[in-house]
Amino acid sequence: MKYKPVFLVALLLIPLTILRAEEPRLPLAAVAPSSDGVVTDASSTEALTWSLVQEFRPGESRENPNSDRESQPTWHFLRTTGFNGSVEAREWLRDGKYVPLAEQGDKLFESPLDGWAYRAGERLAPLVGKLTAEYDVGLKFKAGDMLIAPGPEHAVVIGWRSPVAGMLEIRGVFEHAQNCCGVNSQIKWYVERGPAPEEKLGFEPTPLVSGNSDFGSPNQVGEFHIKDQPIQPGDFIYFIVDAFADGTGTPHHGDATRFDVTLTVRDAKRSPPPGFEKDVLPVLAQKCHECHGETVQEAKLDLRTLSAMLQGGESGPAIVVGDSGGSL
Repeated sequence: MKYKPVFLVALLLIPLTILRAEEPRLPLAAVAPSSDGVVTDASSTEALTWSLVQEFRPGESRENPNSDRESQPTWHFLRTTGFNGSVEAREWLRDGKYVPLAEQGDKLFESPLDGWAYRAGERLAPLVGKLTAEYDVGLKFKAGDMLIAPGPEHAVVIGWRSPVAGMLEIRGVFEHAQNCCGVNSQIKWYVERGPAPEEKLGFEPTPLVSGNSDFGSPNQVGEFHIKDQPIQPGDFIYFIVDAFADGTGTPHHGDATRFDVTLTVRDAKRSPPPGFEKDVLPVLAQKCHECHGETVQEAKLDLRTLSAMLQGGESGPAIVVGDSGGSL
């Protein structure tokens, strides 16, 4: 006999992380990235660093959102959904109504580019990917470089979701890379912040810095350095490239861009982990205790305490620590 609250597993995965038999994490005040980006023990610093180049997952590990080294869904590869005006004078709307790039491949657009695109088979950007070999489109990309590009209908958006609270510093570069297409070959770039993307409601972003980049010109390399940004868990930083509306019907042609960014959070602190009594038990009381509470315990299952759930009922334990498949 199966227990009624089949949603119990999803609900209890949060507190199970507290019980899972694993090595405890070092406190954030005692960890910091080494020169190669690996987090190591360093009690003299309170800084944590994220690097898109180092954390982007290609091949069989490819995912969107892309997890960081702590398995947090940190990097989001997105596109805009709205615009104003005809294509010749179009404004791509940076309004928070962003959606994920949904198609993927290891040779996007018949190039050595592994990553995500709007329409991989139709060769429609936006796209975000990492080069697996040298690639010369005017700028000679090296293997391991990140290449991003807007499309005819959408700007490309990379969102970084903060897993910690602290003081944020951002260093990065947008470098327009193509010399193929005359007036088409230039981009506009932006760094903004806001809440999580929301396709229907969106939000008004807070601009941090912006610029243009044009291959072969003095502004080919758009470097930026942003300091002293208070950040909370769940806050987003958005890195956006859109086509420069140039009066033609193909403003997105020749807009491949090299992108690199590193984010450092000082005095980093994580949100306290959810607790059973405060976060889980109230939901169980509302949804489950009518049939598995003090008065009634169908299948001899009591969902009032964690120990009772571990003990289980007629069908055995309701939860198995570290094994969602073996839990109900």
